[in-house]
Amino acid sequence: SVMDVNKSLVIRPKVGKTIFWLAFYSFWLLVGLASFYALFLEQSGPDLFLLAYLAFLFIAALEVRKNFVLLLYPKRHALHIGPEGLFFRKASPRTLPWDEVGKVSTLSKFGKTLVKIQRPSSSPGFAEDGGIAVRLSNLFKGKPVRSYLIDTTRLTLSADELKETIRAYAKA
Repeated sequence: SVMDVNKSLVIRPKVGKTIFWLAFYSFWLLVGLASFYALFLEQSGPDLFLLAYLAFLFIAALEVRKNFVLLLYPKRHALHIGPEGLFFRKASPRTLPWDEVGKVSTLSKFGKTLVKIQRPSSSPGFAEDGGIAVRLSNLFKGKPVRSYLIDTTRLTLSADELKETIRAYAKA
Protein backbone atom coordinates (compact mmCIF):
# COMPACT_ATOMS: atom_id res chain seq x y z
CA SER A 1 0.00 0.00 0.00
CA VAL A 2 1.13 3.55 -0.75
CA MET A 3 1.77 5.66 2.32
CA ASP A 4 0.86 9.36 2.42
CA VAL A 5 3.82 10.88 4.25
CA ASN A 6 2.13 14.29 4.46
CA LYS A 7 -0.46 12.88 6.87
CA SER A 8 0.17 12.38 10.57
CA LEU A 9 -0.14 8.90 12.06
CA VAL A 10 -1.02 8.11 15.65
CA ILE A 11 -0.13 4.54 16.60
CA ARG A 12 -2.02 3.82 19.80
CA PRO A 13 -1.35 1.22 22.48
CA LYS A 14 -3.20 -2.10 22.30
CA VAL A 15 -6.29 -1.92 24.50
CA GLY A 16 -6.75 -5.69 24.91
CA LYS A 17 -3.30 -6.29 26.40
CA THR A 18 -3.67 -3.29 28.69
CA ILE A 19 -7.02 -4.55 30.01
CA PHE A 20 -5.54 -8.03 30.53
CA TRP A 21 -2.58 -6.73 32.54
CA LEU A 22 -4.80 -4.35 34.50
CA ALA A 23 -7.09 -7.26 35.47
CA PHE A 24 -4.12 -9.54 36.21
CA TYR A 25 -2.35 -7.12 38.57
CA SER A 26 -5.63 -5.94 40.13
CA PHE A 27 -6.51 -9.56 40.97
CA TRP A 28 -3.15 -10.17 42.65
CA LEU A 29 -3.31 -6.85 44.47
CA LEU A 30 -6.75 -7.70 45.85
CA VAL A 31 -5.67 -11.24 46.83
CA GLY A 32 -2.58 -9.77 48.47
CA LEU A 33 -4.52 -7.15 50.39
CA ALA A 34 -7.17 -9.66 51.50
CA SER A 35 -4.61 -12.15 52.77
CA PHE A 36 -2.51 -9.42 54.40
CA TYR A 37 -4.89 -9.20 57.34
CA ALA A 38 -4.86 -12.95 57.98
CA LEU A 39 -1.09 -13.32 57.61
CA PHE A 40 0.40 -10.30 59.36
CA LEU A 41 -1.96 -8.41 61.61
CA GLU A 42 -1.63 -11.02 64.34
CA GLN A 43 2.19 -10.96 64.22
CA SER A 44 4.39 -8.44 65.97
CA GLY A 45 7.55 -6.95 64.53
CA PRO A 46 8.67 -6.86 60.88
CA ASP A 47 10.37 -9.86 59.36
CA LEU A 48 11.84 -10.60 55.93
CA PHE A 49 8.68 -12.29 54.67
CA LEU A 50 6.61 -9.22 55.58
CA LEU A 51 9.00 -6.91 53.71
CA ALA A 52 8.93 -9.14 50.61
CA TYR A 53 5.13 -9.24 50.83
CA LEU A 54 4.91 -5.45 51.05
CA ALA A 55 7.28 -5.14 48.08
CA PHE A 56 5.00 -7.48 46.09
CA LEU A 57 1.94 -5.35 46.98
CA PHE A 58 3.81 -2.16 46.05
CA ILE A 59 4.88 -3.51 42.64
CA ALA A 60 1.35 -4.79 41.93
CA ALA A 61 -0.07 -1.36 42.84
CA LEU A 62 2.43 0.37 40.50
CA GLU A 63 1.49 -1.96 37.64
CA VAL A 64 -2.23 -1.39 38.25
CA ARG A 65 -1.62 2.37 38.17
CA LYS A 66 0.50 2.17 34.99
CA ASN A 67 -2.10 0.11 33.11
CA PHE A 68 -4.96 2.28 34.37
CA VAL A 69 -3.21 5.45 33.13
CA LEU A 70 -2.54 3.73 29.79
CA LEU A 71 -6.28 3.03 29.44
CA LEU A 72 -7.32 6.54 30.50
CA TYR A 73 -4.84 8.42 28.29
CA PRO A 74 -4.04 6.27 25.22
CA LYS A 75 -3.07 9.24 23.04
CA ARG A 76 -0.44 10.37 25.56
CA HIS A 77 1.26 6.97 25.26
CA ALA A 78 0.86 6.68 21.50
CA LEU A 79 3.60 6.98 18.91
CA HIS A 80 3.11 10.10 16.77
CA ILE A 81 4.59 10.08 13.26
CA GLY A 82 4.09 13.08 10.97
CA PRO A 83 5.77 15.35 8.45
CA GLU A 84 7.56 17.23 11.26
CA GLY A 85 9.06 14.11 12.83
CA LEU A 86 8.53 11.31 15.30
CA PHE A 87 7.38 11.64 18.92
CA PHE A 88 7.17 8.88 21.50
CA ARG A 89 6.99 10.07 25.09
CA LYS A 90 8.83 7.03 26.49
CA ALA A 91 11.79 7.56 24.13
CA SER A 92 12.25 11.32 24.31
CA PRO A 93 10.64 14.46 25.73
CA ARG A 94 10.80 16.16 22.31
CA THR A 95 9.93 15.42 18.69
CA LEU A 96 12.74 13.82 16.69
CA PRO A 97 12.94 15.64 13.32
CA TRP A 98 13.34 13.45 10.22
CA ASP A 99 16.74 14.93 9.39
CA GLU A 100 18.01 13.47 12.68
CA VAL A 101 16.83 9.94 11.85
CA GLY A 102 19.70 7.77 10.69
CA LYS A 103 19.75 3.99 10.55
CA VAL A 104 16.50 2.25 11.55
CA SER A 105 16.73 -1.38 12.67
CA THR A 106 15.14 -3.93 14.96
CA LEU A 107 16.72 -5.77 17.85
CA SER A 108 15.54 -8.29 20.41
CA LYS A 109 16.12 -7.74 24.12
CA PHE A 110 14.46 -9.41 27.09
CA GLY A 111 12.09 -11.29 24.79
CA LYS A 112 10.83 -8.06 23.20
CA THR A 113 11.43 -6.77 19.70
CA LEU A 114 12.48 -3.13 19.75
CA VAL A 115 12.84 -0.63 16.93
CA LYS A 116 16.15 1.22 17.20
CA ILE A 117 16.53 4.62 15.58
CA GLN A 118 20.17 5.66 15.38
CA ARG A 119 20.82 9.41 15.15
CA PRO A 120 23.61 10.49 12.80
CA SER A 121 26.61 11.89 14.68
CA SER A 122 26.29 15.16 12.74
CA SER A 123 22.94 15.92 14.42
CA PRO A 124 22.79 19.18 16.40
CA GLY A 125 23.30 18.76 20.13
CA PHE A 126 24.88 15.36 19.65
CA ALA A 127 27.68 14.77 22.14
CA GLU A 128 30.04 11.86 22.33
CA ASP A 129 28.88 9.21 24.71
CA GLY A 130 30.29 9.91 28.16
CA GLY A 131 29.04 6.75 29.81
CA ILE A 132 25.82 5.90 31.59
CA ALA A 133 25.92 8.88 33.98
CA VAL A 134 26.18 11.41 31.14
CA ARG A 135 23.48 9.57 29.15
CA LEU A 136 21.05 9.62 32.08
CA SER A 137 21.84 13.25 32.82
CA ASN A 138 21.16 14.23 29.19
CA LEU A 139 17.94 12.20 29.15
CA PHE A 140 16.58 13.93 32.28
CA LYS A 141 17.59 17.35 30.93
CA GLY A 142 15.72 16.64 27.69
CA LYS A 143 18.90 16.72 25.59
CA PRO A 144 19.11 14.59 22.45
CA VAL A 145 20.23 11.01 22.88
CA ARG A 146 22.30 8.87 20.52
CA SER A 147 19.59 6.36 19.72
CA TYR A 148 15.92 5.83 20.44
CA LEU A 149 14.53 2.45 21.40
CA ILE A 150 10.82 1.94 20.82
CA ASP A 151 9.17 -1.07 22.44
CA THR A 152 6.40 -2.22 20.09
CA THR A 153 4.96 -4.86 22.45
CA ARG A 154 1.94 -2.73 23.36
CA LEU A 155 1.61 -0.79 20.08
CA THR A 156 -0.88 -1.73 17.37
CA LEU A 157 1.92 -1.94 14.74
CA SER A 158 4.51 -4.72 14.60
CA ALA A 159 8.22 -3.90 14.80
CA ASP A 160 8.78 -4.59 11.09
CA GLU A 161 5.75 -2.50 10.05
CA LEU A 162 6.92 0.34 12.27
CA LYS A 163 10.46 0.13 10.88
CA GLU A 164 9.16 0.39 7.28
CA THR A 165 6.80 3.27 8.21
CA ILE A 166 9.64 5.24 9.82
CA ARG A 167 11.90 4.62 6.81
CA ALA A 168 9.16 5.83 4.41
CA TYR A 169 8.62 9.06 6.37
CA ALA A 170 12.38 9.67 6.81
CA LYS A 171 12.99 9.37 3.04
CA ALA A 172 10.25 11.89 2.18
